[in-house]
Amino acid sequence: PLESDAENRLVAKFVSVARATIKGTLVIGVLQGGLAGIAFWIVGIKGWAFWSVVMMVLSIIPGIGTALVWVPALIYLLALGHTGAAIGLGTWCAVVVGTVDNVLRPRLVGRDTQIRSWRRCGSPCGRFTARCSPSTCRSWRCRLPTRSRAFP
Repeated sequence: PLESDAENRLVAKFVSVARATIKGTLVIGVLQGGLAGIAFWIVGIKGWAFWSVVMMVLSIIPGIGTALVWVPALIYLLALGHTGAAIGLGTWCAVVVGTVDNVLRPRLVGRDTQIRSWRRCGSPCGRFTARCSPSTCRSWRCRLPTRSRAFP
C-alpha cells in the first residue's frame, strides 16, 4: 500500500515512460523504413514503397526487424548479378538503417522521461544491454557500475 501522493507519482512516471517508448518506437520505425525504402528505390527494387512500409512495421522487432526484408532483397540482387547494388544496399542498411535505433532511441526516450543516460544503458544487474554502446552513453565517462549492489 502506497500513500496517494507516491501512487500518483508512480503512475505519472509510468505513463511518461510508456508514452516516450511508444513515440520513440514510431519515430524510429518511420526513419528506418524510410531510409531503407529510399535505398530500395535507388537500387531499383520494384515495390520499394510497399517494402518501406513493411520495414516500418517490422522495425518494432529489436535487432532483426528491418533485416527481415533487406537481407532477402540483398540476396535477390546478388542472384540477379547486381553485385554493386547488393553491396551498396547491404552497407547502407547495416550501417545507417541498423544504427538509427541504437543512436536515436536513448535520446528520444531519455529526453521525454528525463532518465539519465547511464540508467538507460545499464541493465538491472548493472551491465551493458545488447542495445547499448559507448556512443549511446555519450562516452565511456558515464561510469557504469560493473556490478549491482543487489546482484554482486
